[in-house]
Amino acid sequence: MLGTGVRVRTKPTVEKSSVIVGILPTDVVIEVTNVRNDWKQIQAHSLISAWVPNRHVRFTKTTDTQWEKDWEEMTEEVFEVLFKNSAIKRTKHKGLQRNIKFLSS
Repeated sequence: MLGTGVRVRTKPTVEKSSVIVGILPTDVVIEVTNVRNDWKQIQAHSLISAWVPNRHVRFTKTTDTQWEKDWEEMTEEVFEVLFKNSAIKRTKHKGLQRNIKFLSS
């Protein structure tokens, strides 16, 4: 997290309908669970899910690389089931594997 005292909100807006639910310190590790325009939905420690502006989020390489192994070892059969009705299916299994290798390098 970049910035000191980053306010987290219930909605991805600074309007009155979005209540401030907390303030995060600098360099806290968060998990981004969703993206909407210039906002990221986050989960940090035991906090409820909340929103922060993109400008306050910095990505770091995760130390947990199990996800890479799981995706790289995905078979074409599993791919077909997981993405049966998804636009991801257009990239095909081989294209997904290529993109995963690019992202993990």
